[in-house]
Amino acid sequence: MTVRPEPFLLARLVTDQLRIAPVDTGLPNWRQQVSRSVETAFEVDLARAKPPVGSVETNVTALARGLLTTLTWALGAGFPEPEWRVVGQALTGREVGAEDISWVLDQLGRYVVQDGEAGVAVYRLAHQALADHLRPQPRLPGGGDDPEAAAVAVALLEHYAELLTGGLTARQPNYLWLHVAEHAAIGGEAGLDRLRQLAGDHPDLRPALAAAAGTLAARLDRRGQSLAALPPAQEAEQLYRSLAVEEPAFQAVLASAVNDLGVLLSELGRPADALPPTQEAVDLYRALAADNPAYTGNLAGALTNLGVLLSELGRRADALPPTQEALDLYRALAADNPAYTGNLASALNNLGVLLSQLGRPADALPPTEEAVDLRRALAADNPAYTGDLAMSLTNLGVRLSELGRPADARPPTQEALDLYRVLAADNPTYTRDLAGALNNLGVLLSDLGRPADALPATEEAVDLRRALAADNPAYTGNLAMALTNLGSRLSDLGRRADALPATEEAVDLFRALAADNPAYTGDLAMSLNNLGVRLSELGRRADALPPTEHAVDLYRALAADNPAYTGALASTLNNLGVRLSGLGRRADALPPTTEAVDLYRALATDNPAYTDSLASTLSNLGVRLSELGRRADALLPSAEAVDLYRALAADNPAYTGSLAMSLDNLGVWLSELDRPADALPPTAEAVDLNRALAADNPAFTGSLAMSLSNLGVRLSELDRHTDALPPTAEAVDLYRALAADNPAFTGDLAMSLNNLGVRLSELDRHTDALPPTAEAVDLYRALAADNPAYTGNLASSLNNLGDRLMKVERPVEVERAWRQALAALPLAARALLLLHRAARGEAGHPDAARWLHSALADAGADRGLQSALHQQARRHRSPDPATFDAAWLTAAGPPLPEWFTVDPDLLQNARNWIATDTYEAERDNLAANPELLTPDADGAVAEALLAINEEQAHRYEAVRRAARMEGAQAAYRPLLLRLLAHEFTGADAVRKRQLLAERRDDLFDGIVTTALNELAVSDDDATSNSAMAAEALLDLARLGQHQTALTALESEQGFAALLADLARVPNPSALAPTAILALLNARTEADVATARLYLAIAAATTGDPITTEEHIALALEADRTRLPDWITEVAALGAQHPQVLRLVPLLTAALTAPSEPRAITNTDGK
Repeated sequence: MTVRPEPFLLARLVTDQLRIAPVDTGLPNWRQQVSRSVETAFEVDLARAKPPVGSVETNVTALARGLLTTLTWALGAGFPEPEWRVVGQALTGREVGAEDISWVLDQLGRYVVQDGEAGVAVYRLAHQALADHLRPQPRLPGGGDDPEAAAVAVALLEHYAELLTGGLTARQPNYLWLHVAEHAAIGGEAGLDRLRQLAGDHPDLRPALAAAAGTLAARLDRRGQSLAALPPAQEAEQLYRSLAVEEPAFQAVLASAVNDLGVLLSELGRPADALPPTQEAVDLYRALAADNPAYTGNLAGALTNLGVLLSELGRRADALPPTQEALDLYRALAADNPAYTGNLASALNNLGVLLSQLGRPADALPPTEEAVDLRRALAADNPAYTGDLAMSLTNLGVRLSELGRPADARPPTQEALDLYRVLAADNPTYTRDLAGALNNLGVLLSDLGRPADALPATEEAVDLRRALAADNPAYTGNLAMALTNLGSRLSDLGRRADALPATEEAVDLFRALAADNPAYTGDLAMSLNNLGVRLSELGRRADALPPTEHAVDLYRALAADNPAYTGALASTLNNLGVRLSGLGRRADALPPTTEAVDLYRALATDNPAYTDSLASTLSNLGVRLSELGRRADALLPSAEAVDLYRALAADNPAYTGSLAMSLDNLGVWLSELDRPADALPPTAEAVDLNRALAADNPAFTGSLAMSLSNLGVRLSELDRHTDALPPTAEAVDLYRALAADNPAFTGDLAMSLNNLGVRLSELDRHTDALPPTAEAVDLYRALAADNPAYTGNLASSLNNLGDRLMKVERPVEVERAWRQALAALPLAARALLLLHRAARGEAGHPDAARWLHSALADAGADRGLQSALHQQARRHRSPDPATFDAAWLTAAGPPLPEWFTVDPDLLQNARNWIATDTYEAERDNLAANPELLTPDADGAVAEALLAINEEQAHRYEAVRRAARMEGAQAAYRPLLLRLLAHEFTGADAVRKRQLLAERRDDLFDGIVTTALNELAVSDDDATSNSAMAAEALLDLARLGQHQTALTALESEQGFAALLADLARVPNPSALAPTAILALLNARTEADVATARLYLAIAAATTGDPITTEEHIALALEADRTRLPDWITEVAALGAQHPQVLRLVPLLTAALTAPSEPRAITNTDGK
C-alpha cells in the first residue's frame, strides 16, 4: 500500500501555524480558520513572511513566491544553491544573492527539502502539490512553447559556460553534468541551440547534446508534433553515430536512436524511409544481444517494429519472420522472467493482426486469444494492464468477426468498451481508447443488423473525439475517422442527407492534415472515396465523380511509392467504375473496373487475404460488361466470383453472405443470356444461404429479401407464375418490416411491391395487383422528391400502374397519377420523369410531343438532359413527322426547332468525333470527316456537343473553328503540344530520353514552355516539382547537355560527381539546371545540401549575390556537417571562377555561428 505524504505534511504545517497563532476553538467558525490543504497553509505562511533585516524590498511576498517557484524547475534531488540563484534571477528579473536564499529558507524553510548530492547541498520543494500550486499552468511536455522553460534552460547553460570558462571540467558541476540534457530538452529549441554551442567548445558534452536532441524529439512526438520532432531525432541519431565510432559503448544508444527515428518516420507516413533505420536497429541489437543477453528484449522490440513497418509497406509475407522471431524471443524471456509477459502478449497480438492481414483468420485467432488470457492474468494482479487487456479484447472481437462469428465477437467488444469507460472515468488519457471502442461497437452492431443501436455508440465516439481534438490537434485525425464512420452509420439508416455533412467534414479535416503531413494522404483518399459514395446515394452522381477520381489519383501516387496502398487503389478504381456507370458512361466504366480486377488478382496471388476483394471486383466486372451488352463476356467473371467465394466460404463462414450475393448475380447474368433454366439453381441456392444466415443474424434479412425477389423473377421467366408469387410476397413482408425500422430499405420495399404487382398481373389478378403497384408509386414519389436517383424507378412504377389501371378499366386515373407524381417533384426531376415516360413509350406516342416540350421547359441548363430529350423527340417524330410537328406546335407554338431535322448521319459522325479517346484520334477523325467543318453540320455538331459539359463543348467548338481556317492538323497542334508537355513532365528518365530523341523540336516549342510554366506553379507539389524538373532538363537539352543528366537520374550514384565536373568547365551554364534536377530528385538531406551548394555556385558565377546567399542558407539548413569540404571545394573552384570566392566568408562564418534548428528537408525541392 502506498502512503500519500500530503496529509502528514499538512498536519505538520497546521501544527506549526497553530503554535505561532493559536485559534480559539470556542468560536463557532474556528474550523474555517484552520488550513485544510498544503496550498492554503502555504499561502497563510507566505502572507506572514517578514522582510530581510535592513532590506528595501517592497514586495517580500512576490520575492518569496518567485524563489520557491524557481525550485519547481529543479530536477533530481534538487538545485544546488548556485543553480537556484541563477534560475531565480532569470525568472524574477532581479539579482538573487546567497542572503536571499538564506532568508527564504528562514521564513519558509518548512516547504523546502534540503538534501545532499555528490557532497553538495541541494534544495527542492517538499511536495508535488506545492509545485503544482506555484506553477499551476499545464506543464508542456517540452518543445519551445514555454518561454519560462527556455529561460531556465538558457540561464543554466550560460552558467555552465561560465563555470567551464573558469576552468572546471564538464563533470565537476555535478548537477549540470547530470541534468543539462533534460533542461535543454525542456527548454525546446532555445535550450538545444545553446547546448549545441556549448558542446562545440566542449566535446565532452556531445553525449548530453545527443540525449537532449533525442529527448526533445520524444517530447514533441508525444504532443503530436511528429513533423517538428524529426530534425532533433535526426540530430540525435547523427551524434550518437559519430560517438559510437569513437567509443563502442555508444552502440546501444545508437541502436535506440535509429529505432526511434524509424518509428518517427513511420508516423510521418514515410515507411520506405523508416525501413533502413529500423533494419539497422535490428542489426545493432542483434550484435549487442550476441555479446550480452540483456539486450535480447531490445532486439525483440526492434524486430516487432520491423514487422509492423514491413506490413505498412505491403510486404506482409516479409513481415511474418521478424514478427514470429520477436514472439519467440519474448516467449523465452517471459519463461525466465515474468516481467516480459506483457511484451509476450503484445507480440502475440501483433502476430494475430499480421496473420489476419495475410488472409489467415483462423490462424490469427489462437495468438489473439492467448494475448487476452495473458493480459487478463496480468490485469488481475496489476490494474495498470487493464488498458492492454481492453485492447486485446478489441482485437479478439475483430478476429471473431472476420471468421463470421459476429455474435461471438460482441462480448469481447462490449467488455473492452466497459473497461475503457471505467479507465477513462479515472484517467482522461483513456478517452481516446474509449472513443475507439465505441467506434468498434458501432461497426459490430451494424454488422449484426442493428444499425439503430450502432448509431448512439458512433455519435458518442464523435463527441469524445471532437472534445479531444479541441484540446489537442493531434486527435484531429481520430475525429475525422469517427466522422467518416458516422456518415456510414447514418447512411445505413437511410439518413443519407444527414450522412453527407459528417462525411464532408471528415474530408475537410483530412485535407488540412494532409497538407501539413503526407502521412494523412491515404486517409484523405479514403474520405474522398466515401464522399463519392455519399453523394451518389443522394442521386448527385455528377458531383460524386470528382472526389472519386481525386481519390484514385491520390492512391495511385501512394501505391507507386508504397505497395501497401495497392489494395486501396484497386478498391477506389472499382468504385470509380460504379460512379462512371451511374453517369451512363458505361464504356468509360470498364477500364477502371478491369484494372481493379488485375490489381486484386496480382495481390491475391501473393496474399490470400485479397481473394474476397478479387471476387467482389470480378462480380462488378460482370455488371460492367453486361451494361455494355457483352452478356456472354459478363458470365465468366461472375462465375469465377462464385467459385472464389465458394472456396472461401468452405474455410470461413464469414464469406457465406458474399457467396450468396455472387450466386444471385450469376442468376441475373444467366437470365440475361436467355438461360432461365440455368439461372434458377444459383438463385435458389442464394435464397437458401441467405435464409440460414438471416436466421442467426438479422443483418442478412435484406439480402434474403433481395434473393427472394430475384427468385420470383427467375420463376416467372420459366412461366411458373404461381410458384413465383410466394417468394415475391415474402420479399415484400421482409422489406416492409425492415423499412419500418430503417428508412434505408424504403426503396427496396417499393421495388418489391412493384414486382409483386407484376407477379399478380401475370396471374390475371389485375385488381389484386393494383394496391401494391400504387403503393410502390407512392413510395417512389416520396423518394424521388428527395433524391433524383429514384426518378427512373418512379417512372417504371407509374408505367406499371398505368397498365394495371387500364386492365381494370380505369384509364382516367392514369394521367392523374402522372400529374400527382410530377407535382411533387422539383423542376429538374420533373423533366427527368417525363424523359423516362417518353423513353418507355412506343415511338410516335400521341402525347409524346406534349411530354417532351414540358420536360424541356423544366430541364433548364442541364445539357445532358436536353440532349436526351432532343433524342426522344426525334425518335417519336420519326414514324409520323407531320402529326408530331402539329402536336408540338399546339404545345409550344411556332417555329419548329431546327434540331428536329438534324441530319442523322452528320449527327452520328459528330458523336463519333466526340467519342474518340485521344487528341490524336480526334484529329484523325476530323480530318477524315471534313463534312463536319461545313456550315451544314453546325446543327449536328451542336446537338452532339449537348451530351458533354459546357467547358468541353467550348473546347470542341474552338478546335472546329480553327480547323475551318487552318485544317485539322494545325488546329490540334496546340492541344497535342500541351499533351506532350504533360507526358514529358510525368515520364521516367528512359521515356524522357526517348521523347527528346524523337520530338526534340516539339519539346522546344513555346506552347510546351508555357504549359510547363503553368504546371510548375500548380498547387500540387508533386506536379509542380515534376514540371520544374522537366523545364531544367529541356534547358540542358538546348545546351546539348541533357544526356549526362539523364544518366545521373538513372544512376544510384546521383548527381554529386556531375555537379563537381560541370562547375569546373569554363562556361558553367549547364550547372544551374543540373543542380535543379539534383535538388528535385534528392534522396537524402546530404543530396539536398549538395544541390543547394552548386546552385549557390551557379548564382555566384552569374553575379547574383542575393540568390547565392539564399542557396547557401538553405544548404546549411539541410546539412551543415560538410562545411569544411564545401570551403575546400569553393576555394578550388575560385581558380576557374573567381566570382565564387564570395561564398568563402559565408561558409567560414557558418563554422562559428550558432546553427539554426534543422527543419525537415523537402526533398522534392519545392
